[in-house]
Amino acid sequence: MTKKSKNSAMLFLLKNMTSILFVVIFVGFSLLDKRFFTYQNFDNILRSSAYIGILAVGMTFVLLTGGIDLSVGAVIYLVGALLGVM
Repeated sequence: MTKKSKNSAMLFLLKNMTSILFVVIFVGFSLLDKRFFTYQNFDNILRSSAYIGILAVGMTFVLLTGGIDLSVGAVIYLVGALLGVM
């Protein structure tokens, strides 16, 4: 293997590391537990992460308009803590 091909392979791995790790973790958990790759599990994952997606969409519009506001994360954790106490 030449030095140029090693560098291009390494660059490809670095650019796609997130996707590669996602696939490795997904396949690993699928092999470890037969219930992981089921419709019920995907439904549970989507339902439990829906509020983060809703907040992400709202924050995207805030950031696109230039109104950078970092206090949203603090407010989310404050409300979560208060609801946990209540």
